[in-house]
Amino acid sequence: NSEIAKKTFNDFSTNLFNSNEFDIAKGKMISFFTLLFAEMEKFNNETIIKSDYIKEIIKLKTFDEWREWIDNKMLEVFPILENNHCSAYPQPLIKAINYLEDNYNKQLQLSSVAEECKVSASYLSHLFSNQMDINFIDYLNQLRLNKAIELLQEGELSIKEISWTVGYHDPNYFSRVFRKNMGFSPSNLERKEFLKRHQQ
Repeated sequence: NSEIAKKTFNDFSTNLFNSNEFDIAKGKMISFFTLLFAEMEKFNNETIIKSDYIKEIIKLKTFDEWREWIDNKMLEVFPILENNHCSAYPQPLIKAINYLEDNYNKQLQLSSVAEECKVSASYLSHLFSNQMDINFIDYLNQLRLNKAIELLQEGELSIKEISWTVGYHDPNYFSRVFRKNMGFSPSNLERKEFLKRHQQ
């Protein structure tokens, strides 16, 4: 779903630029786009982005320039992603992805999701690894963390409440997973968002 993808990416990129110096954030976004375009080109057998995006990103001087650039680039990228979503992946994998998006807040196991998709756990694990270059647990964690970031930015729930809301029943484990994947703790993001709201 391109709207969900755009929101997720916007949240991710905004947080990245808020958490890093501008030039460091630009470097990380270059790495991100390099991986993204390489994956997209596997399914299209052609160059996806015709422009030299690396030089374009390097030239950006402000976050506003970044936002303008990425808004234009999304007009190129997301229609391609949306067209490929249904054709690129086997149906059991698409069903699993949709099921996880709807049930990420529950206690999920690979075996139970595989049962929902009418395939074996080993086959579903193979699909995630081979088709998406990520294992089942890492994909689920990333899905949960994306939602956790949204909730942290809203500032209405405590870290413990957010942990439970996105499917982690151990707040300490949630914090460890968050830090490992994001490079900073949920409390750091919570504090930044609090200060941002009270400075406006």
